[in-house]
Amino acid sequence: MRSSFAFRRWSAPLGGLAAELDAELRPVDVRPEHSTTVHRGIWLTLPPAGIFWKDLVWLAFGASLMRRQLTEAYPDGVQIQVHALVYPVADYRPEVAAVCMAGWLGERLGAADPGITVRADRERGAYVFAWGDRVGDPFAE
Repeated sequence: MRSSFAFRRWSAPLGGLAAELDAELRPVDVRPEHSTTVHRGIWLTLPPAGIFWKDLVWLAFGASLMRRQLTEAYPDGVQIQVHALVYPVADYRPEVAAVCMAGWLGERLGAADPGITVRADRERGAYVFAWGDRVGDPFAE
């Protein structure tokens, strides 16, 4: 079933973070055409108009944080069909796509939050994201 998840955060003087994900889960047993593999049996499919490449990798990362729960709920495979990721450019960082995906999947699966935190660091003048037990940049080799 298609549904949405919205994330909003505000901290003065940094401003806000905001995005809304519209997606659905579809049980599948073979890889859907034009999909991105997140994990064994978990595929991400984008809207026909496409999305920004950074949003794609962060959406996939957010889904990977929920891979255990997805695999348990859909042992034969699952397609995450993204219909839209919308955000005001002034109140957005691509990491918010991962927060939205993990939050949306948590709601759909009735699963616990994977431990994502978003904190305003006024000294650095930026939001700081933490990814559960992962340390540092999730894309560092």
